[in-house]
Amino acid sequence: MTTLYGRWITDWETRLCFRATNRVVRPFDWGLDWAAGWPGSTQLPRNGHDPEAYLRVLNQASIENSDEFFGYRPPSDFRLEGELLKFTSAVATPYPENNLVHAQWFPAKDAKTAVVVLPHWNASFGQHGGLCKGLRKA
Repeated sequence: MTTLYGRWITDWETRLCFRATNRVVRPFDWGLDWAAGWPGSTQLPRNGHDPEAYLRVLNQASIENSDEFFGYRPPSDFRLEGELLKFTSAVATPYPENNLVHAQWFPAKDAKTAVVVLPHWNASFGQHGGLCKGLRKA
């Protein structure tokens, strides 16, 4: 990024990165344990591919069969506990705590209106919650 704003964002992110003193450096991992649950991965055994080559095979197959990869059956176990919505994730991971989706529900005045707010790493729940509460009033 060569723009003034781009340099500002890069500098800001760098300052945030080096502010933390409790970081743990881990060795690089291809994440193949996560790919094992991808649609179509069971039909494509590793067959001696190194991790990078195998991910390329999986990605190519996912592109060629995008309807299978991105399609899914909607969850049937939605449950609303107060303002917390929970349901089973469409993709199983190696970690059970990641297989349950938790969502905060902010009912709108107009039952025909819905907004999905996806959190991002550098905003707190308070910021997302505030945005959702404001949208609910609109």
